[in-house]
Amino acid sequence: MSNNLNGLDVFDISDKTNPTLVENYALTIVGNRAYEITFDGDRAYLATRRGPRILNINDPTDISEIGRFNTGFIANHIASDIAVDGNYLYITRGGDRGLTIIDITNPAVPTQ
Repeated sequence: MSNNLNGLDVFDISDKTNPTLVENYALTIVGNRAYEITFDGDRAYLATRRGPRILNINDPTDISEIGRFNTGFIANHIASDIAVDGNYLYITRGGDRGLTIIDITNPAVPTQ
């Protein structure tokens, strides 16, 4: 799996000389961009310009969104890194703009 500016790509690498794209989770909001990604079990956490997306990756050929949180980041405040630890998602913002902590105890309704 890898993030691209427009979402998340999943590749089958069973033949390492010929990776094959098997799924693309595309961001649907115009102007949104994906910057970083982290994984925890069957979930992927995608840091986007508008905030984190929590994705179910249990079936890599059928990725679905579990939840999202709008951080209100704008151009120079975009997410620069993302990490998950237990029930918390940590997002740093570029240009020394700080840290946002999201409670993902209920991943369908994350809260700051």
